[in-house]
Amino acid sequence: MAETHITSGVRRYTIDLKNTTSMYSSYTWNLALVDKESVPHHPGTVRILDPEWADLAVLKTWKDTCLSSHGASCQNPFKIWHTRPAWLIDVEQKCLVPGDVGGTYVALSYTYGNHAGRLVDASILDKFQVPGALESPSLSGHISPIIRNAIFLTAAIGEKYLWVDAICITHEDRESTARQLTSMGAIYANAIVTVVAADGDSLTGLAGIRCISAARQLNQVIVPFQDQKLKRLDYWALQMENRLPYYERGWIYQEVRLSTRKIVFHGEQLHWMCRCSVWHEESAQRFQTEVVTYNEQLIDFSVRVLFSGFFTCAVFEMVVQSFNIKTLRYDEDAFPAISGLLSVLSRRFKGGFLYGIPEMMFEHGLGWLLWTPYANLKRRTRSSRPHSQTDPPEMWRRIRSTWYEDRDSYKDFNKPLLPGWTRHKAPETSTWNGGPYLYPDGCDEYVFTHELMPVSKLDPEKHGWYYPFPVTEVNESTLPDMPEQTEYLFCKTKKGQLWGTQKVGERKDALLYNSQKQKVGFLNLVNDDYLARFPETMTDEEGGLLVDLVAVCKIRTYRRTQDQDTKIWDKTTKDTYLVLWVEWKDGVAYRLASGHVHVDRWDELDLEDISLILG
Repeated sequence: MAETHITSGVRRYTIDLKNTTSMYSSYTWNLALVDKESVPHHPGTVRILDPEWADLAVLKTWKDTCLSSHGASCQNPFKIWHTRPAWLIDVEQKCLVPGDVGGTYVALSYTYGNHAGRLVDASILDKFQVPGALESPSLSGHISPIIRNAIFLTAAIGEKYLWVDAICITHEDRESTARQLTSMGAIYANAIVTVVAADGDSLTGLAGIRCISAARQLNQVIVPFQDQKLKRLDYWALQMENRLPYYERGWIYQEVRLSTRKIVFHGEQLHWMCRCSVWHEESAQRFQTEVVTYNEQLIDFSVRVLFSGFFTCAVFEMVVQSFNIKTLRYDEDAFPAISGLLSVLSRRFKGGFLYGIPEMMFEHGLGWLLWTPYANLKRRTRSSRPHSQTDPPEMWRRIRSTWYEDRDSYKDFNKPLLPGWTRHKAPETSTWNGGPYLYPDGCDEYVFTHELMPVSKLDPEKHGWYYPFPVTEVNESTLPDMPEQTEYLFCKTKKGQLWGTQKVGERKDALLYNSQKQKVGFLNLVNDDYLARFPETMTDEEGGLLVDLVAVCKIRTYRRTQDQDTKIWDKTTKDTYLVLWVEWKDGVAYRLASGHVHVDRWDELDLEDISLILG
């Protein structure tokens, strides 16, 4: 048996269908009333669409409305520097033109699917610059169906230029290609609109463009409702990066997040997403250009925090983790696929990022942790594609962890407050569990909030920061500050050896013991293979797996514990060394895991001073 419950909301109804024989069997439909255009002032908010052909006319309406009504909110909200692609497609002349031509351009975000595509070298580039070249049969192998469809769509919305990575990023030499890849984030951010091809891939194209592409297959659920009709809505899927292979692609991570305006082909329907509004093809005509309150979930909270100039390791790790679960055809594309986003962030954070690790907190970044016990990371391996071999350099540059160098000066609370900061009395107890708040040394009197810091639903009370610090301001003239991406690190440090066994629990951890079989630390492992190297227990005959560890930096941890009998809270501090478990190959050490060892126990070991090269 089934029960049906109908509740009403703003312009839609929600139906809960529940199986009364099972408490676990239920699902929810969001429904909207279908508009009757022949009935004046009809309350319907959606329309029934042509299941095969998209309504392209609404796209130009959306674009023009955003440009004329949304103002600065949708015009470069991240204040990214003005840049032009090296090459653009002229959709009128059907050829490539230099990117410094005047006028706005459209960008295309898509996935190749199983089609690898052909590279544009110098000879092909020359041919592409001839008017009509993109329609030439001799060059058709370079022009996939989705590019042809995007050329038509660009003209349909009143634009002349289109940027597509497959033919607008040239491969005359590796340095030129690297520069263009690093600029990809800014290219998407500067586009007047990005076409997001979430449905399909480079070969299937943009379905539903009449006389241009294959028909779409739009399935619409219509529910009779007396003399009216209700239509099922599925907008939540637009916010979920799943369901479609497009959202699994590593390169799209920065493309979607840096694009200001997006035309989205998703669920066989057209959608518009910008900073101010989200519009849908199936909305009734009078609601097509209505300003809708922007849903902040459409931009990751972690990305908003970083773009606002506030860096925490936890927030940055959320961004990296979200990217790392994406797929890449070639492992060596991991850094290029996110370098555009990191370039944008480098304007806010001193020193930029070295292979994804912030230089301002570099030592701490080397100790990155597995974000979930269920993840199973593997070291990325280079494919057979040609690449330049690199050896450790003869000259090294210094990496400065400026955050820690400057931190003590931030704790001088007698200085005038920096612009944007507000000081508050530090709370003594947590509203969550009544326990005492933990504060770094000398920071238990005040907490600080900044007017630009986005508010998290996880922290509605805005507990803020322990001390104020300079928030770097950027504008459209602020250029990125990314260091040279060198493959090797060098330092003078100490190496020690300890024995490890598996730690019982969900996490992939190993416990570390000294020669007296005293527990002195732990390792956070990243995959099951590494975990399997360690014995489950330590015996008289088996002392565990002997591992090489190198010290990175010293860390102080603040903790609170509650006695279950007396309910009294106790606050403690613990000093440890952040260590890396490494293996050696041709004199170069490679990180396998990070962990912590008690300071006093580490100092008791038979330590070796080494000149470490970390690959």
